[in-house]
Amino acid sequence: QNFNKTMLVRSRLLLVLVVVQRASSLAARTTTRRAALQSVVAVAGPLPVGVSAKCADIESCREEGERRYEEMERAAGPVVSLDDGVRYRELKKGEGPGLRAGDAADIRFQVLQGNGYFMYSVPNREPGAEKTNALAETYRVTLGSRDVPEGVEMALLGAAKGSVRRVELPPKKGFVTSDWRPEPTGYAGLQRIKRFKNVLYGSGSQPGYDAVLLFEFEVVKLRNTK
Repeated sequence: QNFNKTMLVRSRLLLVLVVVQRASSLAARTTTRRAALQSVVAVAGPLPVGVSAKCADIESCREEGERRYEEMERAAGPVVSLDDGVRYRELKKGEGPGLRAGDAADIRFQVLQGNGYFMYSVPNREPGAEKTNALAETYRVTLGSRDVPEGVEMALLGAAKGSVRRVELPPKKGFVTSDWRPEPTGYAGLQRIKRFKNVLYGSGSQPGYDAVLLFEFEVVKLRNTK
C-alpha cells in the first residue's frame, strides 16, 4: 500500500515536471518557469501521500500535463512576435485608440528577470518607499524618445488605455537602447540592476551572456501629441 501511494505521488510530480519542461522557453513566451510551476501546483493541488492522484500512471500523467499546459497557454493569450527577437503577450486588452509613434502615455510597469524574479517597478513596491520621494504612481513615456527600451516602445505601439503587455527584451533591444532608463528609485532596485549588468557584461573572470529581461506595463492614460 505504501508502495502504491509512493508511485501515485511520483506520478503527480511527473505531471508537474512535464509542464515545467514544456515551459522551458517561457521566458521567450513572456512568462516564467516559476509562474508555470505555480500555476500547475495551484491546479494540481498539494501532494500529500494520503491523497489520490488525478492520473493512474506515468503515461496518463504525461497526457494530463500536456492538456493542462495547453489550457494554460490558451488562457494566457497569444504571443506576438516583433522584429529582432522582441515578443510580448497581451495580458489584458485596452479600449479606445492605440498609441502611435510620437504619442505619449502614462504607464505603470514592473521589470522582471527572465526567471520571473522581481527587480523594480513604478509604483515602487520596495519596503520603505513611502518614506522616500519615490512615490510616483506612473511613468511618462513618449514613443521615439527612448524613455523606455526600444523593445518596449515597439510593444507600446497600438496599445490602448488599459492594455497590459508583458514584453521579452533581448539585450540588443533592452535597456542599453534607453541608456538604462527608466532607472530604479530605490536602493534594492539599483542593486539588482547592478547585478544584472554584471551578468550581462561579465564581472572579473566571469564572462557575460545575453540575459533576457521581462518588462510588463499597463497603459494608464494616453497623452497624444499628434
